[in-house]
Amino acid sequence: MNPYSTDKPCFHVLAGEIKDVDQYVAKLRFEGGARIAVRVLRGRNMRSTEGFYNELAAALQFPLYFGKNWDALDECLADLEWLPSDAYLLFFSDAPLVLESSGKGDLQTFLKLLFRICDEWADGSSVASSLERKPTPFHVVFHAGAAEADHFLHQVEAATGCPVGKIAASEDE
Repeated sequence: MNPYSTDKPCFHVLAGEIKDVDQYVAKLRFEGGARIAVRVLRGRNMRSTEGFYNELAAALQFPLYFGKNWDALDECLADLEWLPSDAYLLFFSDAPLVLESSGKGDLQTFLKLLFRICDEWADGSSVASSLERKPTPFHVVFHAGAAEADHFLHQVEAATGCPVGKIAASEDE
């Protein structure tokens, strides 16, 4: 995965343990410095709808007016003016736990929204607002344990209709 590319895939699955996520994130932060906004979201804290929105708002430092609904999430992810960067990378640790106790379609709704946001950033457009910006890489890495990574990858592909990259825990960039 090249976090500075606007090419697809923009969704990736990292199979491994939590320590693998920490090492991968640390490496990207070290190599990218201030050029890349790397944010880690803890899937264990995102099981419920309330936890989901709270974790997103905290990790991405959403404005205090964030409304904790799909439209507000869409608007904030499409904007990010308070978090200027040359590239964005969201890591979801324990991704299969995200929204597991909410409505059945919530995870699919989120994945579709997030995929569209990645596309908008990559081509410099925005459906949610009239923002004009340069094409900017926006990638998402979903962490899952080795036993559940393939199932989660297929779940993401089914929800978005697009291929998902797979990152080995030991991958060197």
